[in-house]
Amino acid sequence: MLRGAISHIDLTVIDPITSRPFYDAVLGYLGFERFRVAGDENLLWHSTIQGQRLFSVALRKASPAGARKQHDRDSPGLHHLAFHATSREDPDGLKLEFVHMPKPPVIETGSGDSGKS
Repeated sequence: MLRGAISHIDLTVIDPITSRPFYDAVLGYLGFERFRVAGDENLLWHSTIQGQRLFSVALRKASPAGARKQHDRDSPGLHHLAFHATSREDPDGLKLEFVHMPKPPVIETGSGDSGKS
């Protein structure tokens, strides 16, 4: 039983309003819907199935000091979020990736020991 499904991811961007068209296009294509929370400057997209929210992506405005730094995915923090894309163009230098898996991988459970002697 899965007990730790991912609920949401927050991405820090220089300016959420400037980044909105990019994320509207990418996340809208994936079926996410944008929501606005009253009194919250952050932008938020939810994926839903039959009215149940599954996963959300939010854009948060970088602090003034943070906005002057270039994103480095090899530093502590988010390395990348996998989706798959036709280009690497992104307004904040974050790597977003789309992944296509025609056949789900076969995953073995347990310790890997087949129990044979």
